[in-house]
Amino acid sequence: LVGTLHPYLGQPIAWVAWLFPAYTIAVVQLTARVPFASLDLGNFGAGAMWLYYAALAGIMLFASQGRSRLEEFRGRFSRALATKVVIGVLALMVILA
Repeated sequence: LVGTLHPYLGQPIAWVAWLFPAYTIAVVQLTARVPFASLDLGNFGAGAMWLYYAALAGIMLFASQGRSRLEEFRGRFSRALATKVVIGVLALMVILA
């Protein structure tokens, strides 16, 4: 808007505004060079997406319940099994993400 008044007034503002998208692009290009930074999932359907988000929401809800719910869960299942299940679900979510 300032540039419509006079191009020389808008130029410093444009430089400041340019810094943020330039930084974002540089970070994306840098992280894209990391080996296995992305994984092609092929045809990832809407059902799989909703299942992923439902599982993620369930884990977040379970984690937000506090220590009493966690202790109750551990009481029903052995500690080793619970740990393996949580690690397996989190690993699956990382792979799907």
